[in-house]
Amino acid sequence: MMKRIIQEIFVITCCSYMGVTMLFVLFSNFNMTEPLSNEIALMLLCMCFSTALGMLAADKIIDAVNIETLLPEILLRMGICYVIVFFEGALFHMFPFDIRHLFGISPILLPVYFLTHFATYHVNVECANEINKKIKSENEKTKKH
Repeated sequence: MMKRIIQEIFVITCCSYMGVTMLFVLFSNFNMTEPLSNEIALMLLCMCFSTALGMLAADKIIDAVNIETLLPEILLRMGICYVIVFFEGALFHMFPFDIRHLFGISPILLPVYFLTHFATYHVNVECANEINKKIKSENEKTKKH
């Protein structure tokens, strides 16, 4: 169980960091963001790691409330992402703590959210398939004996 949690944190952090960094560099070429510096890169990594932890909290909330449809799950996860990125961005002085900037993070946050969600889903499906293969193999072994 702990291995799976660490793996999920790693996948979410790496995938979101890659996406955020690439979009940040792209938007900086069009003067929509400041150029990527070492300091900003570390801030983005911190945001991505915090978001991964937030997604684990979302999993606990989803399980506790027994959310079974996709829309409330996506809204909860997106809300957590917006809160984390907005507050950490303001804390790191990447932008002012102003409601206008809450929506200004959308061009980066939304594509990265869906990229990360897809990657995490793909990893979870692969893990489930691997578990199912092991179970099937064990069942076949027990039937032979």
